[in-house]
Amino acid sequence: MDIILDLLKEVREDQKEHGKELSKQSAYLENMDIDVKELKANVSRNTEDIAHHIRRTDMLEALHKDNQISIEQGAKRISKLEEPGKAIAWFKKHLVVVTGVIAAIASILAFFINK
Repeated sequence: MDIILDLLKEVREDQKEHGKELSKQSAYLENMDIDVKELKANVSRNTEDIAHHIRRTDMLEALHKDNQISIEQGAKRISKLEEPGKAIAWFKKHLVVVTGVIAAIASILAFFINK
């Protein structure tokens, strides 16, 4: 009979230890639940922030494309406005050659007209 009582005491002690361990695990699980709830809120906020930043990035990319088009159009307008100046600069640079060609043509015309 003593053996049965000893075994029952052992089982009872094991149950107490098991109960303590379950209590610890329950506390850990409760803490994990609190952490998970906080993480869910943070993840939700982060997701909203990322969506906001993606929208802003898309808007900036569209604005950049518009600016690039405006810059290209401005460069074309400036180029057209500079064409007369470029022509005058080329003419001044090659004035001697142009004058020589005109003089040669005039000489040839004068020669044929006088004949």
